[in-house]
Amino acid sequence: MSTPIQKQQKILDYLNQNLINFDLETIYDQLTEYSQSYGKSHVNGVLRTELQGSFKKINNEFDPEVLLALNFPIFLETTKPNAKTLMIIAKDSIPHIDDIYITNHKRSNLKNEIGFTTPFGIIDDWLRPTFLEMENIGFFNLLNSEYNIYITDIIKIGFKLPKRENWTNSNFIASDCNFDIKEINEDLCKIVSKEIEIIKPDAIITIGNEARNTLLKINEGLFEQNQKVLYWKESLQLYHWDSKLPIIASPHILSFGKNEKFKILNNQKNKDLIAVHHNEKLAKIILNEVSEVLNQDC
Repeated sequence: MSTPIQKQQKILDYLNQNLINFDLETIYDQLTEYSQSYGKSHVNGVLRTELQGSFKKINNEFDPEVLLALNFPIFLETTKPNAKTLMIIAKDSIPHIDDIYITNHKRSNLKNEIGFTTPFGIIDDWLRPTFLEMENIGFFNLLNSEYNIYITDIIKIGFKLPKRENWTNSNFIASDCNFDIKEINEDLCKIVSKEIEIIKPDAIITIGNEARNTLLKINEGLFEQNQKVLYWKESLQLYHWDSKLPIIASPHILSFGKNEKFKILNNQKNKDLIAVHHNEKLAKIILNEVSEVLNQDC
């Protein structure tokens, strides 16, 4: 990753008080070092007993065999002067078992700890990127070429459940938990709204249906604004946070096949856009939409 991670102290302080009680500056520094180390450094895990508030249930109720990781939000500053800021909100599944978090060469102390990674693995070195990593690189690099970008996970904490000698991703789905998750989900929503308050983005980009739907539910609960979720057609969708801040909804970048993402990529307006990968083309479409929306608000 070529763009340095920029520390957001107010975000770190809030997460420290409301999510996990630990020196998150150290974790942040380790994530930054890892992103520049060609895989030679690591990121420490934190004992699950340090989880705060309703998140303590995770330590109390989950078997130690359940693997946990926290998708750590990051801020990437563009080189473009006087640039505006986009907040990108997604739901990203936690990594493969071997990459559950980049801790002590990845495999030690997986039990009883919660590890740290970043949405879409965007701190990876990408020296030998897979096809999927190339898709992600093109997407975020293009957005970051024009805007500062703050990337966060709508869920924050993901886990893997052992099932029949295999592992199943989950993100606090009721059927996968043996305890009431309502309070946890409420606290996760509070974190997202606080992130918006602290970052003060010029626009929000949601990636995928779950991020869009959850954000609109949070908005309705806070501001009593019911915005009907639209069916996907051949364009991005526009909503608003607190009636003012534009929310541009995009299909998930990890979507494959002939689905809503490809309808947008190949519509009459976008079909001739040139890009190396699908997600790079999607980023170009998002940039065009952001430009139009922000110019309308001027």
